[in-house]
Amino acid sequence: MAFVIALDKSIRQGNTIYPYLVMNFKKDMEESVKIKLKPEEIKEYYGEAITEDVSGPLYDIVAKLFKIIIGVNIIVPGNFKSFNGQCGFRCSIRAQEGVLFPLPKSLIFIQKPVICIRIDEIGVARFHRAGNRDQNKLFDIEIRTSKGSPNTFVGIDKQEYAKITEYFNSRKVNIEIVDETTGLKAMYDDDSESDVIFN
Repeated sequence: MAFVIALDKSIRQGNTIYPYLVMNFKKDMEESVKIKLKPEEIKEYYGEAITEDVSGPLYDIVAKLFKIIIGVNIIVPGNFKSFNGQCGFRCSIRAQEGVLFPLPKSLIFIQKPVICIRIDEIGVARFHRAGNRDQNKLFDIEIRTSKGSPNTFVGIDKQEYAKITEYFNSRKVNIEIVDETTGLKAMYDDDSESDVIFN
């Protein structure tokens, strides 16, 4: 279980800038935390939102304390499910392996580097090696945004194709399918009986 913290001020180590921190938790790790405030102080500051003793999965406790005490928004995976029922799917970017999570209003790739892309900033999601002419079992997605250079997520299992196109379509993201043999680009047609139409 990963808990990603977006920093207002990035941490710098040498020439490398880290705008995110990632905390990893074992999903089954249970803890009990005692808030070092008097019960009346807890009630005064936080009402009924929290009690003196907080128990449960450690990741849940940390998220709850961040939300209630620090007052930050917690974004959790939405309705997206991969073909095997997970909230994200494996892929790579710049030779770094990780997991891409399609969230309600953004995409986030973890572990290293953490890349967060807001849906409303995506100009086009360009699919490579995804057409029905291509016999590869993997495909790539190039995300072009209104800010910065494009990010290409490579080595995605073809079984994720229908799930990710459904995700982008539901958020009105333009999809292009690139025919690797001809270099032609086609707009994805959600109402078409075939995967793509090349003119």
